[in-house]
Formats: sequence, C-alpha cells, structure tokens
Amino acid sequence: MNFKTITNQMNFWGVMTLVCLFLAKPQQSKAQGDLMAMADSANVFAIPFGYTQIGETGYVGFRLQPELAFGKIGVGLDIPIMFSTKDGSFRAEEFQDGLGGVLRMIQYFRYGRKRRDPFYIKVGVLRRSYLGFGGLLNNYTNSPSFERRKVGFEFDISPGNRFFGVEGLYSDINGLNLLAVRPYVRPFVNSLAPIINTFEIGVGVVHDRSQQALPVASTTTPLPITIPTTSADSTTDLRDTRYVNNGMTGLNVDAGITLLNIPFIKVDAYTQYAFLLKNNSDSLKKDLDAIASVAGNEAVKEYGTGSGFSAGVRARLNFIANIFAMEARLEYQNYSKFFRPQFFDAAYEINKDAGILALATDTTATNGIYGTLSGHLLNKIKITGGLQLPFEISKTNPALLFIQGDATGLIPKVVLSGTYVKGNLFTLQDALVLDDRSLANVRAAYQLYSWLTLGVDFRWTFAKVTNDTFDPPIERVEATRYVMPYVGINIPLFSNKSAN
Repeated sequence: MNFKTITNQMNFWGVMTLVCLFLAKPQQSKAQGDLMAMADSANVFAIPFGYTQIGETGYVGFRLQPELAFGKIGVGLDIPIMFSTKDGSFRAEEFQDGLGGVLRMIQYFRYGRKRRDPFYIKVGVLRRSYLGFGGLLNNYTNSPSFERRKVGFEFDISPGNRFFGVEGLYSDINGLNLLAVRPYVRPFVNSLAPIINTFEIGVGVVHDRSQQALPVASTTTPLPITIPTTSADSTTDLRDTRYVNNGMTGLNVDAGITLLNIPFIKVDAYTQYAFLLKNNSDSLKKDLDAIASVAGNEAVKEYGTGSGFSAGVRARLNFIANIFAMEARLEYQNYSKFFRPQFFDAAYEINKDAGILALATDTTATNGIYGTLSGHLLNKIKITGGLQLPFEISKTNPALLFIQGDATGLIPKVVLSGTYVKGNLFTLQDALVLDDRSLANVRAAYQLYSWLTLGVDFRWTFAKVTNDTFDPPIERVEATRYVMPYVGINIPLFSNKSAN
C-alpha cells in the first residue's frame, strides 16, 4: 500500500486526533509555560503489553517503561520488546546504530528545572526546547521519529546570585549535529528596584552541521518544483543533508524584563533581533540556479543573509488556591526575505534541506504573529496551544500549529492525553491532514485497578515500514501510524511524597 493511500485512510485519524488535542503530556515545559508545567517523571514501573500496528505490519509484545523521581532528579526508560505477527521475528529497529541504539532506550534523564534552578540538565529526547525567548530556536524536538529517537542534551546554568548564566542544547551525541548556546546576564540583579533587577540580555548562536538525516519518502514539497536529490536517491525521493552539512547558522540578540509581578499576576515583555546567515553550500547554489531557469524566477539568485525583529508580552494569571491558571503570549514578528522566525522548530528535523531551500527562495519581506495560550482548571484539564502565523501564508512562509494537554483525572480512572504538531502549513485547512509534516500522539485508557490499565496508544510518527509490492520488498522510513492497544501494569515504586 503506498503512502498516499495510507494518508487518505488516516484522515479519520486526523480528525480524531484534533478532537483529542486537549490531551497531552509533554516531556518538558518551556520557561514561557512553567505555570502549566507537568512532571517529567513519576515513581512507577509501567509495562504496557499488547498488539501494535506500525504501518500495515502487526507486532505483539510490550515496552518496559520505568520512571523514577528523586527530588530534582528524574529518569525515564523506554525499552521495546516486540515480535512480528507474520514470522515471529524480533523488531530490532529501535536498538540499531550500535551504542546510539542502546542509549536510545533512555527516554530522559534530568536534574532540576530550566529557569527555576541554578543548575539544569536533561539528556535524551528533547521536546519543546527553546533558546532564550525563542527567536531562532523554539518548540524544537530532536526526535521526529519515535523509534529512531535521538539522544541529545540541554542545559541551563546560572550559579550564585544568577548575575550570569548560559543555556544551550546539542541535538544528538552521535556525530556532528545541531548546537545552540546562549550566554546571558542580568546586570541589575542586585538592584533594589523591583523592575530593573529583572532585566536580562543574551546573545544566542545556533549552528547545525548534520551529516545524517532520516531517509523519508515524501509526498509533499515546499516548492512547486521537486526538491533535487542525489542520483542514488532519485527513485525514492530520500531526504539528504547536502545543504546543511556545509553549516547552517543563526545569531540572535534578545532582552526581557518583568513589568508586573504581584500575587496572582505576572507580566513580562521582551524583544529580539536575529539573523540567519547565508548557507554557502555549492549544492544549494546549483539547485537555486536550476530553479531560477525552470521557474523563470531570477530573484532566487539573490539569496543571502536574512534578519528578523520581534517583540512580545507574556502574562500569567494564577487564581486563589491554584483553582485556575492561565498564561498567554503574543508576539509581533517582522522579518526580511531569507528569514523565518523560529527557523529551528518542531518541523526542522523532519527535512532540513527542504527548509533551507524554502528559505533561500523566499524573496519577500513579511510580518506575522506568534501566540500561545496555556491553562489548567483544578489541575484536571491542562491545555497548551500555539500558532505561528505569517500574515500572508505561502510555501516559503508557512505556518506552524501545536496543541497539547492532559485531561487525566477529569473522569475518575480515565486517562486521556496527547500531542499534535503540524509544521510547514501552506493553508490552515492542512491542519486536519496527517502527512509527513505532522507529529501526533494520543493515549486513551481506563484504570481497572490502581496497578492495571486498559488502553490504546496512537502515534503518527516516522517509522520503518516495508513495501511488499516490490521484489525484494523495499524498506524505508515513512510518516505512518503506530497503533497499540495494550494492557498496562503500573507498579508504584514508592510514594511521590517520599521521593520528594
């Protein structure tokens, strides 16, 4: 069955996913969303076992998912044990790549909380990561493929009186990959003035020189012209890193201040200015010349460094006894040609070269907005949503949508959670279609007992699938569904109160 057929069949799942978009359990919350922070870990040993469908292939087995929390320390593992229903073979895809495959079993290890503790570090899968106020890198994930999770790390160190600090991340310890670093200072932190002492200024650098990418078969393209591929990949339209392996770099200067901080209300304001330096890949230059001759667009030959400016406010409300809390962020963005705000985002790792090519053919300056809204009610319903929306959406200026939440506990014994991200949106109607620009995760379950749960996990992710219409069968990574009805055993190791 080809990818287009699978995608058409998944339209129903797309609608169901969007219905469940208030259901999410994020791995990590941003500083902008600390008010709505959900725990990275719990003290439990979970073993969901049952039937799993990945693409059109069935598997039976279980996943070992212990999670431990000791104060500021959290550890989570995810070890799959699955066998094919066709021939009984063990599914080893998640263990491949030597030491990197073994380390992939570490879902996360963290110490502290970003922007809360003087020392914070997290190792493993990175989700909703950001740098500074998010001008260049925001809502970033290093693992668009669930089964080919990467092991990266992020940190935030601000010792002593927190006059000086440095934050950053590295996307994948396996070779040369994305590196982001931002030193920052709070020059008036010792001042008695209540507003001035919150002033912070930082300088960020993001540099990517990845040598590897997911070999993903694509049905979408960010341009009217097919993305050029190497001759070896031309039959499957595999992704490559011909542009980014020469280096993709962004620079950012930002500053922020707390305007109001009283019980129940906090208001911050910030501004930032960023550059995306010209990518000097010879392959990119040749492809731009080819596009110019085919499309008759000589403007793409002007490709160079782009820049952007943004300013925004963030407001947090927290009512008595934490009955209701809400956080809103609104940001105005103004940027030149060859620039895209939050270029390193949730969709960046899916197809880096396509993003660079779209950027290089963006010959118009434009404006846009970025907004997020988060909230919880009695800690029973938690929701976070965001939209980056250019005033004029196009294939070179796409939108990005993300929604996540958690309604576990709203109905006794019912577990409801999920996430949804859609990048490179050319029209807002595309948000209802699951394709190779989408990432989704939905869980629905019922607790029969405190230690036994029945449920189903649905993921729209990148996984290795086999096309049996060819002889021999062709294996490749595609955006596809990952469905697992399961019976889960959850064994509390000790109480959270004891752990804390």
